[in-house]
Amino acid sequence: MQRLALFTFLILSFFGVSQNEITLSDKAERLTNYLSDVHLRPRALDSTFGLDVNVLLLDDFDPNQLFFTSSDVEFLTGLSIVLSDEISQKTANYEETSRSALFYPL
Repeated sequence: MQRLALFTFLILSFFGVSQNEITLSDKAERLTNYLSDVHLRPRALDSTFGLDVNVLLLDDFDPNQLFFTSSDVEFLTGLSIVLSDEISQKTANYEETSRSALFYPL
């Protein structure tokens, strides 16, 4: 269940920009609120939350460590430390910064 929830969050963050003014940060907040209500052991949005999301992201997208370089991993880890704060404050800096730095380099 946790893997599914985190995968859903990541899919929303990378592909879930909708046309009806519901922002990515609103979607992330809705997802975390829903999971807090229905999950048997809900997680707190603390500093380890973002680190765990980062580990699952790297494990799912690059299980053999072929795509991301060590500097990419360090960069994502640095961003993930404040991910829980961003969800609470309804900002999407993690998604915007990681997407622009990793997937659209000049």
